[in-house]
This record gives sequence, C-alpha cells and structure tokens, in this order.
Amino acid sequence: MQFLLFFSCVFLAAGGHGQNVLPNYQWPVYHQKYVQTGFCEYSFLLSVQNSDGVCLVPANVSTRLQDIERDRTLEKQRMKHLSSSLDDLSEQVQNLAWDVNNTSTGLAKVAGDQAEGKTRDEEMARDLANVTQAMETTRNEIELLVLQGEQRATILELTIQQQNQTIDELKTLVRQQSRDLDDLRTLVEQQSDSISQCESRLSHLEADTATTTTTGPAVAFSASRTTPLGPVTGHTRVIFDHVYVNIGNSYNPDDGIFTCNTAGAYMFTYFMYKAIEVPQMAVYLVVNNTIQTAIFENNSKMDEESHYSADMSGNSLILELAVGDTVSVVLRKNDYIYSNDYDKYCTFSGFLLK
Repeated sequence: MQFLLFFSCVFLAAGGHGQNVLPNYQWPVYHQKYVQTGFCEYSFLLSVQNSDGVCLVPANVSTRLQDIERDRTLEKQRMKHLSSSLDDLSEQVQNLAWDVNNTSTGLAKVAGDQAEGKTRDEEMARDLANVTQAMETTRNEIELLVLQGEQRATILELTIQQQNQTIDELKTLVRQQSRDLDDLRTLVEQQSDSISQCESRLSHLEADTATTTTTGPAVAFSASRTTPLGPVTGHTRVIFDHVYVNIGNSYNPDDGIFTCNTAGAYMFTYFMYKAIEVPQMAVYLVVNNTIQTAIFENNSKMDEESHYSADMSGNSLILELAVGDTVSVVLRKNDYIYSNDYDKYCTFSGFLLK
C-alpha cells in the first residue's frame, strides 16, 4: 500500500499521462494520516497550493484521489473481513488443537486399552489352551471309562449266560432228582412190601417150625442198620444194630455175625441202599470168611457236584449150615451204604428151614 501511494505522488508530481500539469508550482505538500485497524493502513490527503495559498488540483487528479479513497475504503472493509476471518480461523485452529489434544489423549487411552486387551487376549489364549488340554484329558478318560464299561458289560453278559446255563442245568438236575426220588420212593415201597412179605412168611415159618419141629429149638432173626457206613478203607463187616426178631439168639447185634447153633438148612436175605457219593456198591454174603453171593450197583454221574444216583439192591440164598458156622454181610472196600434210624434201608434176615 505504501508503495502504491508513493508511486501515485510521483505520478502526480510528474504531471501524469506524460503532461506537466504543475510546471510552475512549488513542490506539493503531502499530508499523511495513519489509521490503525488491526493492520497498519495508510491514508493521505494530497494538496497542491500556489504562493497565494490557492489549491491547485487537476481534475484528473481529483478523480484519481476519489478512486483511491474508495479503494482504500473497500480495502479497509476487506481487511476487517479478513481480520474477522483470521479470528474465526484462529478460534477454529485453537478448537482443532483442543480436538487434536483430546484425540491424542483418546488414542493414548485406546493404545492402553489395546495393550490391556492384548494382555487379556494372551491370558485368554493360555486359559483356552489349558481348557483344551483339560478337555482332551477328560475326553481320553471318558473314552477309557466307556471302554472299561463295554468290557464289563461283555463280561457281565457272559456271566449271565453262564448263570442261565447253570440254572438250566440245575433245573434239569432237579427234575432228574425228582424223578429219581419218585423212583426211590416206589422202590422203597416195593422193598417194604417185600420185607413185609418176607417177615410174614418168616412168621408163618416160625409158627410152622414151632408146631412141627420135635428136635431142637426154632431159629430166626431179622435186623436193620440205623446209620450210614463208608466209604470204607477195606472190606468191612456190616453191623445191623436194630433187631426185630432174634429167636434162638443166634444173631449178635454187637458184631453183626450170625452163629449157627442148630445145624440145618437156612434161608438168608439182605437189602442194601447205595449212597449218592460213590458210583458203585458191592455187598457180599460171607460164610466162614468165604463169599457166597453178592449184590452190585454201578451208576453214572448225575451232575457236576459228583453226585450219583441212589439205588437199593437185595439178594437171598439158602445155605446148609453146621453148628459153629458163621454168616455175615461184608461191604467192599471204598464203597458206601446209606441208612438212618427212621427209614432203616439196610436189612439182614435169616431163619432155619429144617
């Protein structure tokens, strides 16, 4: 702006447009005034006077001065507007600086949060790895338990099958034993009937002997065993301890021996019941330590408990005896007979015929 005013003055002094408008006048007197409006601006009033103090200003210079004053006014307005814009811009810059500062603070906080998040993520990753490892261990343990459970289920199923098979076998055995028991009862009944018949015949013979014999006393005996015997380690005489009849007192219940006191023909019978613990049974009728006859039983095994079927057998024989001869019943080595005080299965009888 200073340069422009200075140039204008020089132009006027030179006469402007190539004309010497002030050839005979004194050098113009410049009046300058400074106006401060935020920025330093210059305004001036140019006057040209003669020696009499008359102002001499050409028309074109006056017009130019008016234009300059108008431009100066416009320039002042622009400067005010620019100053206002600069103030607004300064305020915006300050606000932007605050925003940048706040943004920096926020970014620092976000960076801190990111660091904390990264730390948490690392901790979560470690926890996840530990949980994954624990889950894998648990899964392996569960698979092992499932495998063991399947094995136990298989063993239990096999055990149940074996138990069912055993139950079926036991049912079969019980049915067989029931049939055997029925057969045994039938046999016992038959033997009881036979014994009763023999005893009846013996009674009749005793009566007949008592009425018909004129020389010597009548002889008859009948005895049974009340306890089991065996298995024996060697040939063993059977003692029949319960005496029904002992006419003539020829039978000794202490040693099981019949001793002939009256010579003649005698009939002997004996019945034995084989125990279930042994497969075989042999019982001999012995006269003076000599076997005269025998009864024999041989049975197969009934079940896994080594039980055998139980059977009753008997035999009879007529012998010619002399005075002093002995008759007894002998159980074979390793054999076993069964009897009791209630049923008295095993019996030994004899009587004199003539």
